[in-house]
Amino acid sequence: MKISLPAFLILCVLFVSCNQHPASGEVEKNATTDSGMRITQNEPDDSIVLSEPIISSAKHYFSNLLSQDSFVAELPKGNIYKSNLYLKIYTAGNELLFLDSISPTAFVSGDIFGQGTVLPQVVSRDLHHGIAALFEEANFSITGDEEAIKNATATQISDMAGWKEAVSDSSKIVFSFYNADMGISYVTYSKELKRGVVILKLPSEESED
Repeated sequence: MKISLPAFLILCVLFVSCNQHPASGEVEKNATTDSGMRITQNEPDDSIVLSEPIISSAKHYFSNLLSQDSFVAELPKGNIYKSNLYLKIYTAGNELLFLDSISPTAFVSGDIFGQGTVLPQVVSRDLHHGIAALFEEANFSITGDEEAIKNATATQISDMAGWKEAVSDSSKIVFSFYNADMGISYVTYSKELKRGVVILKLPSEESED
């Protein structure tokens, strides 16, 4: 049986169309949002990827009252579930005084991690806001104003030498930050150790439950 030319052309068009589109139910694997975050749609919800690092910095008096030190927070690009936010403190002479890390989930509002729907815009907003707020004035105080330091128990003290210095000198500057896993950490400069140390960790209400 002969096939007419128009019928043959229609069959060719149908064949090409069927091979260009994904099968029913198949989803495009990667999508990039306006927030600069990529979601891997065919994989679990722990695949929120930063295309660029998030960096925040500020200057505060910390190791001495003559010159301000530089505080830097950096969340590398990549999967935020597999990354740490790094906190660094440098002297005016670029000497590293302190290095620690925080889970990025400390800055995400609500419990969307592990849930069925991922909202990258919300995650991006929370991360940018939380990291930028790390070095606000409210997170800096002196040991004389911190009842938690003066009344610390042995299980809460992270560095005994640094804590003793802080208690004996009520004018020491304290930097505190929240870590979702560890609660609140208090950092001060130890003249004896010549570096910043976490002297106290207070568990969050969630970790106490």
